Amino acid sequence: MSSTSRNWASKVNGGSSVGKLDKLRIFRDDYPTREHTGVGDYLHVTDLAIGHPAALEKLESNPGLLIHNLGIGQGYSVLEVVDAFREASGRDIPLEIMDRRPRGIAETLRTPS
Repeated sequence: MSSTSRNWASKVNGGSSVGKLDKLRIFRDDYPTREHTGVGDYLHVTDLAIGHPAALEKLESNPGLLIHNLGIGQGYSVLEVVDAFREASGRDIPLEIMDRRPRGIAETLRTPS
């Protein structure tokens, strides 16, 4: 995982590491993915905050329909994000595996192309 992703992961689901939650709940560990947890192309809220004004600026200079993705096309499993958070924070994160959410999917990526 890149240093940018590790930095982002250090900000994700921190509630269980600071005592706000007793454990982090993971919805299923039987997906057909590398670590059997869901894989996502996680996006930091800062990237989203930068992306929206950039899209509006583009619309001002070139009106019409725009379709853009803010993902990078690189997915990380839930457990990879948890491990990165553990490493960045130096804290253990208690986990609980829960039943799969309705309509849960194994992997979702956004490609920037």
